[in-house]
Amino acid sequence: NVLSKIIGNIIYFFEPIIIINLLLRQGFSYKYITNHYALYNLYAIPLVLFPAFVISAIETSLIPDLTKKLKNHNIKGFILRIKKSLLLSGLIGLFFKFIIDIFGKQLLFLIYQDYEAYHYLIIINQFFFLYYFEGPINSALTALAKNKIIFKTTLIAGLTKLLVLILLIKFNMQFYALLISEFINIVVVLLINGNALKQAIKDLS
Repeated sequence: NVLSKIIGNIIYFFEPIIIINLLLRQGFSYKYITNHYALYNLYAIPLVLFPAFVISAIETSLIPDLTKKLKNHNIKGFILRIKKSLLLSGLIGLFFKFIIDIFGKQLLFLIYQDYEAYHYLIIINQFFFLYYFEGPINSALTALAKNKIIFKTTLIAGLTKLLVLILLIKFNMQFYALLISEFINIVVVLLINGNALKQAIKDLS
């Protein structure tokens, strides 16, 4: 998990460098680029990440519980706990999604006294609830001692995100490239880690 976080931070480090340099070459001003990146990264993202502290609490309690169930060879209990955690995470994510769908503009104005980021917020909000499924899946893989899979997935998804970002900006997608690359990153992580967890549970049975 530590290595995965390091990889995630490296990807995050290169993201603005790629965006700024490519958009400058396309003739956009530095002020325009930094303004829109701030709208996305400092206004929209913190709002859709608001439920993260709840999901983090679920993850914290999940790993020791799953580890204990594995130690006791309680495979059915292990699977049931994962399903309950995924359901809870999904419901929390969807609840906040609907809140932002309905009150997004009001929340932006209440917190930032500005709703210029609303367009980015409402687009990313349509898929970002999927991100909250990552936590329980990663916790289950950690309990199964599959940290290498998490690391490899983070690397693959991160590099895919940067590649998609570069290609879409070159096709003049501007900051929509960032939204699409974020969506692809989340989907790649869920697909790879989800399949790995499914196979690992199958091997236990």
